[in-house]
Amino acid sequence: MKASARLLVVLVVLSALLWVTGNSGGVFHRVLDTARTLVATWNLRSLRQVVLDSRILEKADEVAAWSQEEFSDFVRENLRSRGPGADPALDPWLQPYRLDPLGDTEPWVLSSTGPNLEVDLCPFEGAGGDDVCVLVEPALTE
Repeated sequence: MKASARLLVVLVVLSALLWVTGNSGGVFHRVLDTARTLVATWNLRSLRQVVLDSRILEKADEVAAWSQEEFSDFVRENLRSRGPGADPALDPWLQPYRLDPLGDTEPWVLSSTGPNLEVDLCPFEGAGGDDVCVLVEPALTE
């Protein structure tokens, strides 16, 4: 078992123990959200590699015009599910992953809404957001 999978198992078991022993529900949810954030980060890193390998950003204007459903379809076609019945296009909070240009040109950012389920700022864009984000910079891979 990979170290990342072991860590996830430990966090889930710890969350369950906190819940069973009656500790604060807030602690349980923070631990659970931490585990979900780790999973979202791993998924976004895998998705970044899929985006780079597919070279879809060479058609940036076309990709920028995609609807959320079109991007979700791309993810479903190119990223395998992490578990039986799981939709690879959805983050651990069951919200769709997004691909957006960060500005007028590169880089692009892949993101998940994070625990608050709202589209906020990525941590590197400024304080206040809890979104989980990964930069996609095609020029770095060539």
